[in-house]
Amino acid sequence: MIRRLFMRAASLGLLAALLVLPNADKLPLMAQRALSFLPAVEVDPVVKESARGSTEWRVEMWKQVLPQIPKYFIKGKGYAIDPGDLFLAEQSAHRGFAIQAAQSLVAGDYHNGPLSVLIPFGIFGFIGFMWLMAAALRVLYYHYRFGDPSLHRVNTFLLAYFVARILFFLVIFCSLTSDLYALLGMLGLSVSLNGAPQTAPEPEAGTEALTVFPERVY
Repeated sequence: MIRRLFMRAASLGLLAALLVLPNADKLPLMAQRALSFLPAVEVDPVVKESARGSTEWRVEMWKQVLPQIPKYFIKGKGYAIDPGDLFLAEQSAHRGFAIQAAQSLVAGDYHNGPLSVLIPFGIFGFIGFMWLMAAALRVLYYHYRFGDPSLHRVNTFLLAYFVARILFFLVIFCSLTSDLYALLGMLGLSVSLNGAPQTAPEPEAGTEALTVFPERVY
């Protein structure tokens, strides 16, 4: 079943790429920006420069954040923000004395999933978050395998979408504040449709089950 769905999705994706990529410069600007990372795709130069500047902005901020990981590795930074620090960061960036992402750094908006958990909560908070995601994935997989057959397509979609969001959270520009509600929302929707996972009841041991040689019926 999964293999057949994967082959269909791959075929549709290949067909869409053959139709869309040669005409990428005619797409809306936001769609062009999403495709601008592909080297062989022609997009509007303004869109490509905007995407490049946004990437450099994030990379520059991450270079400033990474050295802070040892400082907040055990005890996280938390979400407390000093308004004075925020104002000074904004003015320093405006006057060219700090990186353009200085205000986002002070506000804790790192545009990176793992950093948005590790810096505020430390390593123990990060472990707890990953445990929560693993538990949610287990519940969604259980509903996919053993849920109501009439909800099989819905459960398949929820499982696939959850896995995709987790991958985006770990490797793409995501954040705990903008993705946690979606991840837990899918878990809540799955439980509301299927109910909580139930342990299969063990069969009761009857008289015939305990008899090695049951009585022969003539």
